[in-house]
Amino acid sequence: MERVLRSVISPPFYETTVTGLWCTVYLVVIPSETRDLQFLTIESNPRFLVAFPLLGMTKGEVPKRSPASPVQSSLNASQEPEMKVLTEYLKFHTKTHRAYVHITPQVESAVKKSGVQEGMALVSAMHITAGIYVNDNESGLIEDIDQWLEKLAPFNKNYQHHQTGEDNGDSHLKALLIHHEVVVPITAGNLDLGTWQRIFYAEFDGQRDKRVIVKVMGE
Repeated sequence: MERVLRSVISPPFYETTVTGLWCTVYLVVIPSETRDLQFLTIESNPRFLVAFPLLGMTKGEVPKRSPASPVQSSLNASQEPEMKVLTEYLKFHTKTHRAYVHITPQVESAVKKSGVQEGMALVSAMHITAGIYVNDNESGLIEDIDQWLEKLAPFNKNYQHHQTGEDNGDSHLKALLIHHEVVVPITAGNLDLGTWQRIFYAEFDGQRDKRVIVKVMGE
């Protein structure tokens, strides 16, 4: 069959690239006892040749794709998932200079309010002396984290930053160690956290007004 087809292949009349592969499209006319049958062939590999019948076409005619009807276009549009975005701001004013605040419930509330079923929740501290992290909600671990940060970036008067009149050089460094934001997945309308994972706001220069932005995005 391949030999017969190749013997009647016309010169290529259309070329296109499909998913990164270069394909050549041919129009093939196969003689029969009653009439000529026209075929459109796509040859993407010299070892294979596939033919598809095209009815009501003459030799050399390039097939055209009929435009979608208004009804079909409307159906396609209605089937596309709706992108949803919700932005909320959490406000803090801690009673102590350093604090670690569990905020998973507030983020979960924003997710429920958004109506997003599949997507992501961005949680970001809007200050350079605060951070957001994910870890266990266990008091002993929270104390360990605080001691670890104080060891790495201790409070003292010798920071170059203090030459500007500030006194919170260690707060900036602690925030760098924790990082300022996290992205949490949303699955089936809920935060998709691990068994012990919880979201925390870490304050390193408190006793004043601070904010965290929660941006929920998805379908």
